[in-house]
Amino acid sequence: MRLCIESHSAEASQQLRLLELCFQYSFLSGRAHAGQLDRDHEERLANLRRLFEGDESLTGRRRHHRYAAYLPVALTTPKGEGHGILLNFSGGGMLIATHLGVEQGDEIQVLLGEPGKLEYLYTSSVIRAFSGRMFNGLACQLVAPPLELRARWADSN
Repeated sequence: MRLCIESHSAEASQQLRLLELCFQYSFLSGRAHAGQLDRDHEERLANLRRLFEGDESLTGRRRHHRYAAYLPVALTTPKGEGHGILLNFSGGGMLIATHLGVEQGDEIQVLLGEPGKLEYLYTSSVIRAFSGRMFNGLACQLVAPPLELRARWADSN
């Protein structure tokens, strides 16, 4: 699985950094829910909540701020490999446009980043799949952030 990217703009690099924070938020939220956070990580999560959480009175799909993106991704699905475009992301997941046929409940691998510099491979679960005239849409929820990110996050505190 490879990313087909000629070059990345400064905006795309900023989106990748924000996406890393988004997945750190998701990871720490899961650890907090399981009662596995120390004081330093609780502080980090509190700061990330300000960035990613929306109105606390909302529930479901719109509980998190969404950030627009337009980043190429490489996908591995139960039905094969292909490419797509990350359209937006939030503390709750991401929306990907692709021509691949993927079903709700499928576990997929999402590769994004800057080839040769910084690439991330995320495991995600498809929580909603829909077909459109131009593309198929995949609403995905993070299952596990990459091991190298978890190690870096643990070392940073």
